[in-house]
Amino acid sequence: MKRIIHIALTLLVISVLSPGCQKYDDGGLINKSDKRLNQFWSLENYVRNGSSTNLKMLIKNYEEEFNENGNYQRSYQDTLGHHYFDTGSWRLSEDKSKIYVASLEKLPVSSMDVQLTTEVYTVLRLKSKELKYSFVSEGNLHEFTLKRKD
Repeated sequence: MKRIIHIALTLLVISVLSPGCQKYDDGGLINKSDKRLNQFWSLENYVRNGSSTNLKMLIKNYEEEFNENGNYQRSYQDTLGHHYFDTGSWRLSEDKSKIYVASLEKLPVSSMDVQLTTEVYTVLRLKSKELKYSFVSEGNLHEFTLKRKD
């Protein structure tokens, strides 16, 4: 009987501490983040300081691509229809909770912001067809929810 309890406790500890089952706060398995991130993504929702109301978007057709070789690109249009394309590089933090991007221009997202700039995205959700991350710029919390572009 003691042996069965010992084995059961050992299995419980292993399953709790197993990194393969860790999830992001809003969903998605962390151990699949490398594969899932390497996609084309399009912006579905933008939230500033917890609210998406009263935001006049200054961009449209916002898309991002994270390549497995570390290249990053994003594109969008402004309200006049001008196309913008930006490239840089990216990498995941060791614990895969953050995406570090480099060499990007400032992004004019909404009428309530000057131009956003950041080098660190905090991953909130990463599923096969959905990416949600947040970042702080100019004292404001910004959240992007993106859908995989097929």
